[in-house]
Amino acid sequence: MYLEDNVGAVNINLLKNELLLLDEIVPKNAAKGLRDPENTLNTVNR
Repeated sequence: MYLEDNVGAVNINLLKNELLLLDEIVPKNAAKGLRDPENTLNTVNR
């Protein structure tokens, strides 16, 4: 299901005002950095 949803997202076309709104809500680089705290990375994918 997730794969189909993600592939289907390729066909989404956003208008310029929609892109501007998204930039206001989620500024560029807002999601930078580690996903998990660094001290827990050694427990991932064991």
